[in-house]
Amino acid sequence: MTKEELHLLLEEELYEDRIIYETYEDELYVYAFITSEKFKDLYDSDKYAKAGGHGPIRIDKRTKEYKRIHLLEFPSKFYDDDPQPTRNSIANGIVQRQYVNEKDMLDFTEMIYEGSDKDSFNFGKIFYDHICERGKIRAHFRSTEIRDAFKTFLESVYVRCVINSEGWLEFDRVPLHKKQLEE
Repeated sequence: MTKEELHLLLEEELYEDRIIYETYEDELYVYAFITSEKFKDLYDSDKYAKAGGHGPIRIDKRTKEYKRIHLLEFPSKFYDDDPQPTRNSIANGIVQRQYVNEKDMLDFTEMIYEGSDKDSFNFGKIFYDHICERGKIRAHFRSTEIRDAFKTFLESVYVRCVINSEGWLEFDRVPLHKKQLEE
């Protein structure tokens, strides 16, 4: 399916300044991700995750019927091509968005997790719990080394963070301006 055909088919989904910013295709379906033109470069931003809707649109290539699906219905095989996050890519994403996502925290902690059972990795091995709020994230780590490494990383991108008396790392989602941090 060409981009032009896709635009014609999804015309009612592309109101105002909505654009198709990413597509994936397999033998049966085309998956289209839609967002607002002004948010197209803010990839992986849970702050703007719903700016284009609540998940991708799945188009049946044979019938041309489509429906919006939940992100959990999006085939995981397409994630295999995603580049592995690095400290620099996570930091660049935070700086570009001026916002820390839950995904930034999860990517960073998974990246530095040094468990020998990498194949059976899950976030329960890193966190007791984490709470995402509009302006803050609080995370209770099982490992103080990983918590402290993440705190140091956040401070390097000018994110205000503290470890509270119960051992939770609390951090703002919006980085401080460099001068604010130094005051």
